[in-house]
Amino acid sequence: PAVAPGIYVTKLTLDPATPNFGDPIAFHVTLLNTTGQGQTYRWLVKVFQCSQNPCVADDFRKSFGESTVQEATIATGTSEIVAPKHLSIGMGACTYVAMPHYFDPITQQPTPFLQTNGQPMYYLFSLCH
Repeated sequence: PAVAPGIYVTKLTLDPATPNFGDPIAFHVTLLNTTGQGQTYRWLVKVFQCSQNPCVADDFRKSFGESTVQEATIATGTSEIVAPKHLSIGMGACTYVAMPHYFDPITQQPTPFLQTNGQPMYYLFSLCH
């Protein structure tokens, strides 16, 4: 179905796909640009530690860590942007959530990218294997 003009997140993957404690992690974010022209954003991925599985709302009050801030021009259609390997997570809880954010051009505050259904992208992953 058609979606309103905007930038939407459609997928997030990790590199390595199954990280271990201490591994630097890269984030690959697939975006859909339906604005009709390229858009430039500053962006990052925030990681939240879950106190239980499934995560509860209180887990999203403070990020546990984040990728480096990147700038990307997002072409029309589908494209992938990458936050290079940087963030590494030490021993702790098993369950984490990665959420891609962009910096709002007006407020300059990190704001979650939304999916086409209007909800933020929550990518659940585990470091306890």
